[in-house]
Amino acid sequence: MKSLINSSLLIIVSFFALAAGAINNPQIRECRIRGGEFVVVETGSDQVGLCRLGSAFIGARDIMFVINNDGNPKSVEMYASEMKKCDPLGRAQTLVTLEGVAVELCVFNDGSMIALDTLHQGRYSAENSLLNQALGL
Repeated sequence: MKSLINSSLLIIVSFFALAAGAINNPQIRECRIRGGEFVVVETGSDQVGLCRLGSAFIGARDIMFVINNDGNPKSVEMYASEMKKCDPLGRAQTLVTLEGVAVELCVFNDGSMIALDTLHQGRYSAENSLLNQALGL
């Protein structure tokens, strides 16, 4: 019985530690504040955070840069200017989430990224309304 109580206590403490870590991570926090879901993708040598807003995906860092007025990521610049394809400024890359879902992204040389579908649908698509709200467009 004591072992069961200790195991339950450990699970509860672990849950709160993970939740606290998510609250302290500004990428996760800002994504969630804007109604998004934070998603992690594998790049081969690293893991990168994306913010999924409805069906739109954009780099979680990119959202942070816009919110904090720390610059204008190329992903946001291309999206806001109605660029609907990745070439020649970015490169198309398929990355896989930790849950095993493949996401086709346009990755720019500044490290910013946005889903190809998000670019193709365009800024005025109803599919991207949550992204537009998050970016203040």
